[in-house]
Amino acid sequence: MSEFAPRQSENTCLTRAIQNVLADLARRHEVPDLALDHETIKDICDYQPGVGAIAEPLPDALDTEIEDYGYRGHVETEIGKSRLNDIIEAEDCSLPIAELSESYLHHVEEYDVQAGMYGRAIPHTVVVFTVNHDEVQFFDPYEDFYTTPENGGAPPSRLQKSQFFQW
Repeated sequence: MSEFAPRQSENTCLTRAIQNVLADLARRHEVPDLALDHETIKDICDYQPGVGAIAEPLPDALDTEIEDYGYRGHVETEIGKSRLNDIIEAEDCSLPIAELSESYLHHVEEYDVQAGMYGRAIPHTVVVFTVNHDEVQFFDPYEDFYTTPENGGAPPSRLQKSQFFQW
């Protein structure tokens, strides 16, 4: 987790999450070319400053970059604790990226959730490390972005399991 890159600008939580899981997978499997730079990932996601990334075409667009190394993008929605653990424990999978609702961000001190395009907030993404009986441990790209000496507003990196799956 200490090697994970935080966000450097707003609306890049998805692109940073993808960069971090690919870098982690590249390290674990000793495939350095699998670790894509942030600009390449922003292009794949059709990232626009102030708007964010577009997730819908992501698996297919990502496949063109990683399939030569034996990997492919995959999306599952509304998965449960058991399936999330299966993905985490699978040696051939990256760590999962989870999308959290904007209500999660209301728990970050000093952060004001703003409406996105058409009044809809951009979903927030985190990288999940573990799910145990009581809690979920994850990397939040906001971790360093909104932490300042004035507000101490770092988001949590652990949540009660019931709270995590509620969001």
